[in-house]
Amino acid sequence: MMRTLSLCRGKDGITYHLFEGKLEDNKECRGTDQWAICRKENRENNTCLKECRPENEMRTLVAELANQEEQICGICVSSMYKNN
Repeated sequence: MMRTLSLCRGKDGITYHLFEGKLEDNKECRGTDQWAICRKENRENNTCLKECRPENEMRTLVAELANQEEQICGICVSSMYKNN
């Protein structure tokens, strides 16, 4: 299984948050967390821009959105760059 990320707007309608998930070998998205990586947003009732994407793809998307001055949770973003 591969770690994936979904990018969804928070309940404030402004800030995007990242939600972790897994991509099965058969390419089916499974097990997306209900809580954002920062643990401050619940996925329920949130609109997702992209779902179940590989981490490298999400890094590019987040950078593009940040360059367009979109608000993205810093705690969620930092999780993509921490050393495992």
